[in-house]
Parts: sequence; structure tokens; C-alpha cells
Amino acid sequence: MTTSGANNVRVADSCRSWRTALAEPKRVSAVDRASEEVGRPPRSAIRSWGQRKIEAGYWSIDWPGVIQREMSLSTRAFCELSMVLTPVDDMTLLRGETTIRTGPLQSGRFRVAPANAALSASVSASGPVKFLKVFFAEETARAIGSAIHSHSIDIELEDPMLGTNDPLLVALGREVVENMNDPRPTNRAFAEEAAILMAGRVVSHYSTARYCTSIAVRSPGLDPNLDRALQLMRDHIGDSIDLGMLAASVDMSAFSFVRAFKKKYGLPPIRYHRGMRIEWAKTLLSTTACPVGKISNMLGFSEPSHFVSAFRKTTGCTPLAYRRFRS
Repeated sequence: MTTSGANNVRVADSCRSWRTALAEPKRVSAVDRASEEVGRPPRSAIRSWGQRKIEAGYWSIDWPGVIQREMSLSTRAFCELSMVLTPVDDMTLLRGETTIRTGPLQSGRFRVAPANAALSASVSASGPVKFLKVFFAEETARAIGSAIHSHSIDIELEDPMLGTNDPLLVALGREVVENMNDPRPTNRAFAEEAAILMAGRVVSHYSTARYCTSIAVRSPGLDPNLDRALQLMRDHIGDSIDLGMLAASVDMSAFSFVRAFKKKYGLPPIRYHRGMRIEWAKTLLSTTACPVGKISNMLGFSEPSHFVSAFRKTTGCTPLAYRRFRS
């Protein structure tokens, strides 16, 4: 090929690349959009919009002195769950010039905002305002609704407007915040699993899906395919496990898999996998003289301190204390 011909090919390839880039809409993170409106980047975030269509961000905003802040709350995702994690002296929500609510706000109160819900908020607080936002797409909501009711349904969100206390949703929210900025893959997986369960809670309790009638089918908790996921966990007991990999192994959506697994085995899959690792650690501690550091490495913990922390959280004692008790 002549030099001129080669140049023409490169130009043609370049034009095709530009046309492709122009034809495909740019995916903008829901967390990044929220950061623009709030005026601060998140302390930590889950960005998986292109994969699981669910994201989360945690903000802690501390302006000098008393905070008096106005911000736009225009939702672009199908659902934006906003949960306040600290008490607020006063929060006023406005739709246009109409006041929707005003007054003090307790920690744990939340909104479930549907797409394009244009609101503004006026916030007054004497300390840092900490809050979590979880975003999910319409296809995620539909998949959750289908998993719950065994057939496709239309879903419209019902916003409690910060007037509802939901202890389960608050516990899941705090688990998201606790784990999503952790560099350890297992803890990041905990955060993603909790965010998926939060989306499921929203669809099942704060949308029109709760009025729908389910079609009687075989319980997903009895699905024998779940045994494949369990075997995959055993095969990877010393590795960090990915929720997407587990769901794909049984050909289920992430939410359907988490829901079915929890129904059959009593715990969500990532937490169950950690329990398997701790049980194996207990066996090694009580039947061998293997050092704690080596057990930690065998079970895939990045640092012995992480292993000790996880073991204590599950059993109430350190690995060495457990070994002394069992010897």
C-alpha cells in the first residue's frame, strides 16, 4: 500500500471513530452529577452505572460556622434515595415556591425521589451534614419488581418526604457507608450487596410494586441452581468473591440472586462467604498449629489485622483467644 493510501485509511478510521463517539451518548456518573449539585465531591462512592445500573455516594459537608445552604435536588436517575445520617437543625424542601416540609430532621430519615423531580432544599446545621445517596436505573427497578412478583410490572415511586423511619434501610445504608471506601475487595462487595438490598427495599416498600399481586411460582429460595454458586464460594474460599460472578454462575440478576440466596441460606451471599472463611479459620485454629498470619494469607485477607478484625466481629474474640479456648 502506498503512503498516500495508508494515510487515507488512517483518516477514514479516524472519521469512523469520531462518528461512533458522536453517535453514542456519553455516560455520566449519577454520583458526579450529584456532586455538581451539592457543590462537593463525595467522601466515598460506588460507580458501576455501566454494569449494574446502581451507584452510591457518601458526603460529609462541613462549612465554617452555621450552615445555611440552598441546593438543587433535580433527580436524573430513575430513583435517587437520599438518607440523612446526622441530625439537621432545619431542612426545608421546596417545589417551586411551594413548601413541602420544614423543620428539624432526625438521623436516618430519607427521600425516594423519582426521575426529574425538581426540588430545592434549604439546610441549616451547626455541624457537618452527612448523607448517603443511592441511585438506580429504571431497568434495575423493573428487574427487582419482576423478581419480587414473578412478572413484569410498571413501577412508580412513592416518596415518604423525610417523614418515615425504616430501621432496616438505615442499617443497610450504614453498611454501604462503612464499606464502600474500604480498599479491600470483600468489603467493597459488602457495600455493593447492601446497596442492591436498599434498592430492593425501595421497590418493595416505597413504590406501586407493593400493591401488585404476585404470580404463584416455585419459590426462588428452592432453586437448585444456587448450589452452583455455593460450590463456587467453596472453590474460592481463599479469594475475594464478586457478586456479579456469583449471579452470572446461576444466570440471575444481582438482586434476584441476592434475594434467592438469602431466602435459602439465611444470609446474603457476600456475608455468607465471609462466614465460610471464618468457619474454616476456626477449624485451622483448633486443629493445627498454623500461625495466625499464615491462616490469614490462606483465606485471602490482605493483612493479618483485617483477618483479626473480621474474626472478632463474627465470633466476639480474637483468633489467638479462640485457639487458647479450644486447646
